[in-house]
Amino acid sequence: MEIVRFQPLELLQPGDVCATPVRTPHGQLIPEGTILTSSHIRDLRGLPGIQICRTLSETDLAQAMPAALRAFAGHDVLSPLGQTMLHLRVQAEAERCACGLPPLAPPRDPVAATAPRPSLAPPLDLGAFDPPELPALAHQLLQALAEDRLDAQAVASIISQSPGLTSRLLRLVNAPAFGMPRTVDRIDRAVALVGTREITLLASGLLLIETFGMIPGSVVDLRAFLAHSFAVATACRQLARHAHGELAETAFTAGLLHDLGRLFFLSVLPERTKACMEFCHTAGRPIREEERTFFGADHASLGSKLLDLWNLPDTLVRAVAGHHEPKDFLAAVVHLADGIVHAAALGANGDWIPPRLRSHALELSHTSLPQLTAAAQVARVGTAALLAALTTP
Repeated sequence: MEIVRFQPLELLQPGDVCATPVRTPHGQLIPEGTILTSSHIRDLRGLPGIQICRTLSETDLAQAMPAALRAFAGHDVLSPLGQTMLHLRVQAEAERCACGLPPLAPPRDPVAATAPRPSLAPPLDLGAFDPPELPALAHQLLQALAEDRLDAQAVASIISQSPGLTSRLLRLVNAPAFGMPRTVDRIDRAVALVGTREITLLASGLLLIETFGMIPGSVVDLRAFLAHSFAVATACRQLARHAHGELAETAFTAGLLHDLGRLFFLSVLPERTKACMEFCHTAGRPIREEERTFFGADHASLGSKLLDLWNLPDTLVRAVAGHHEPKDFLAAVVHLADGIVHAAALGANGDWIPPRLRSHALELSHTSLPQLTAAAQVARVGTAALLAALTTP
């Protein structure tokens, strides 16, 4: 089995195979299928990374199965949806095995499952919760979103106040996941091509993520967290395009923000979050199941509360609130995208146990199992490139 993935430059190794033709910063063309040498890797310096292909043997896949089954213990892996998720995790575990890396899912300790919970601080009261103050630029964008008719020129003017945001947005819409027919080099063109409301949502989403971007490295790796968020966003966009193409960018934003509540916990309550994560990892429990005990609310409830208090569109509020128990199209898209991203181990949001997927989400989102697998591949190929584009100064 051959897997194509984006490999950051610092992780390239001699022997990796170029999956697509690539031109070095000095203009040298490296053809598809080239087996990279140390010289090739030196010549590629200056690029964030390249697409490589890796062949997994039947032995690799067989050795990966026990770790994949541990990750999905308690899930219905015999159902068609469960089989799809398990297959994605087997591929992810096999790739790690082929690279000499340890399994993603550690062995479970049944004794640890009875570990006592630590003493807790008073829980959050969402009824009396005051959201953190937003940057002025985010406030202006959210005010624009509240208008019945968005003014394209006004939105472009707001975004242009921040060269950094402008640069990140242009990198975003020029990323392979967005499939632009030509390079977009001005924000007004991005507004025209992507859509005024869609660009406003994307810009707002990036600013909200940055608002809680200060996470202690001892709690979770921010780059891995962002990779998870971008992977879910990319998969959401791919899934939404099949049934409701007009919602593709809204779905991307919903995926980007689905773990906003977890990001709040990580940045504002890092020690309590660390205690929650350590307990869950020791006891082999999903973090979401313990969040109400540790915080008084789970990340989906808190994330949707934040978006609601900041007056974001109700479609986004409902999608974030329901992404673990979906009741409408957008929530179902995020639910499935989150599931396949966990299964394929793209990034990490602190929880190594994949969420349980609801089979009715397939019907709600008008998604087939082959479309799920294809969306996972799109997310795999595009996420690292997207992350590199958005985090490069």
